[in-house]
Amino acid sequence: MADPGGASVALKGRRARGLFAYLQFQQNQTETRGKLCNLFWGDRGETQARASLRQCLSELRASLPEAFRYCIVAEREFVRLDSSAVATDVSEIRKAVAEGSPETLCRLVQRAATARLLEDLELPGPFAEWLDLTRTQFDRNLGHGVYTLLKACEAQRDWSGTRDLAEAYFLRDPVDEIVAASLMRAEVALGYVSSARRRLKDLREALHKTFGVEPGMGTLAALKILPDVAEVAPSRDGRDKFRRTSPERGPPSVVVADLDSSNLTEEDRSLAGIVKMEVVGGLSGFRDFRVTATSATLSECDSEAWLQRGAGYLLGGNIWRSTHGIRLTAQLVRTSDQQVIWSERVEVSYAKMTEAVDRIIAKIIGAVSPVIDADLQRGATTWLDDQYRRYVAARGAAAAPASFEKAQHAVAELEALIAEDPAFILPYLPLARLYNTDFAYTRPLSSTAAERARAFSLAKNALSRDRGHIYAYTVVGWCHLRQGQWSAARTHFEQALVLNPFHADRMMDIGYGYLFLGEIERAEELLQRCLMLNPTPKDDYYIDLSLLEIIRNDYERSSIYQDLVAHPTTWSLLYRAMNADLSGRADPDLTQAFMDRARALWDPLVPFTAETVLRWVASDHPLAPPALREHFLAGVRHTLF
Repeated sequence: MADPGGASVALKGRRARGLFAYLQFQQNQTETRGKLCNLFWGDRGETQARASLRQCLSELRASLPEAFRYCIVAEREFVRLDSSAVATDVSEIRKAVAEGSPETLCRLVQRAATARLLEDLELPGPFAEWLDLTRTQFDRNLGHGVYTLLKACEAQRDWSGTRDLAEAYFLRDPVDEIVAASLMRAEVALGYVSSARRRLKDLREALHKTFGVEPGMGTLAALKILPDVAEVAPSRDGRDKFRRTSPERGPPSVVVADLDSSNLTEEDRSLAGIVKMEVVGGLSGFRDFRVTATSATLSECDSEAWLQRGAGYLLGGNIWRSTHGIRLTAQLVRTSDQQVIWSERVEVSYAKMTEAVDRIIAKIIGAVSPVIDADLQRGATTWLDDQYRRYVAARGAAAAPASFEKAQHAVAELEALIAEDPAFILPYLPLARLYNTDFAYTRPLSSTAAERARAFSLAKNALSRDRGHIYAYTVVGWCHLRQGQWSAARTHFEQALVLNPFHADRMMDIGYGYLFLGEIERAEELLQRCLMLNPTPKDDYYIDLSLLEIIRNDYERSSIYQDLVAHPTTWSLLYRAMNADLSGRADPDLTQAFMDRARALWDPLVPFTAETVLRWVASDHPLAPPALREHFLAGVRHTLF
């Protein structure tokens, strides 16, 4: 940390450093003394905890230069840090990524080296939970920022910038194949071919030593000019041999390969077979891709041959014995260019083998769908047929439209796909969701009885055509929920769980549904499972959990989840305002932010009054138990009016 003049500032005391770090991450948000007491002194009584907080704030101010102490704003019930006056590595990294400055990010990554965020700061209690979540979010954001700037540097052919940034991050994670490939491409472009070859050799040794595996197919394909890597030869007509001339209709296929278990004993190899069998079985419950199995390992698979057969992705990996158990690396590879788009490395202790293996299987299955969906949304669809490519684009537009007009455009495209081919059922369900949710919450009260009847018809039609479609069950369940048919909603949610307990987004739909059914513990279990299944959790997961904690009256925990929301939605603005108000720290600015968002979305033909706003909130929060519904709506009234 540095003061405005750039001089380094050292803070004394673990809790003082922890308090400063927490306030810094809130980015000028006001926090209650009660929440801070719970985070740092939750094991003490309120009087003692408040006294400890006062002492900690005093120590914190004493550690700061006199001209710098104004940044700590401590009022009777609230505490805030003016983070604009503080320069930290975290704030500088955020700024470098936002501004697209690879030089600055390179310098900051070099300074961070291999250290974890707040590495020397371990405190018991709720703060430890917040720190774990924050570290995970920071590492994910840092990696994403590095990948984004590396891609930009390569696109601009800034090979020196690419090399410097990749080399800096490679020191932090020497087995990151995406960064390693970028680094070696830069070195080849700069004429340092020998250095690139040494990098490949070092990468192989590091992967073998750490995980017992070879570099993935994507790394090798990207470096085909280097030794031991096959060239990608053109076909006879001069086109890239990976391009298919007649795409197969429908969703892409995922080929599940054998796990390479060549260095395991015969007895242990059965574990590799079990994992593969369970993964194939779990993936077969998905409908946005098809599943094929092969007896070859990932390194033995012929990507070109599988691509010609319509396979968009290969899933496989390695499994080997370590000192204390079994290590497994799973990889998902795009066949069109052999790029590794997802990888997971885990170690299974012999002492907890069964429990750990079940969790590994769930994580592999759960990761595939969101990773493929994100890959398709990025435009990796040139090998798909036109119908499915249009569906992917329309589904992406329907998921989070920026305006009511964009939602209507998505509706028109999905309706057109259904009209052209009624047997193509995938568009039915995102379309039903739009009709059932005020067009993805872009126009309050726009889901009238007619729209919701259309949603119900679409969902039931899809379910009648495919009784194994988990999304159809969840959408039908939500249609029942919004019509007050609680028992029918629960039945459909339960059936969806039986069909596929590995789909992260559907688990979110079901968990959110159970929340409105009043089954709070069940809802939390499923929403937490979403976070375990999805390697890149959506804001919606944290927003749902924040609402759950408001309903449970745990405002401090709700605030922790709200802090993890990167892009606030209409409902997250409401929940943040409610959380502040109900916890005794009402913030008019938060309430006004929600009302401003609501007014901007409002239909000009519908009066914008307290009663219509409340009716809208109630319509889109179909809580089943009357007492729970009244409790929630009373909180809304108290916050807004």
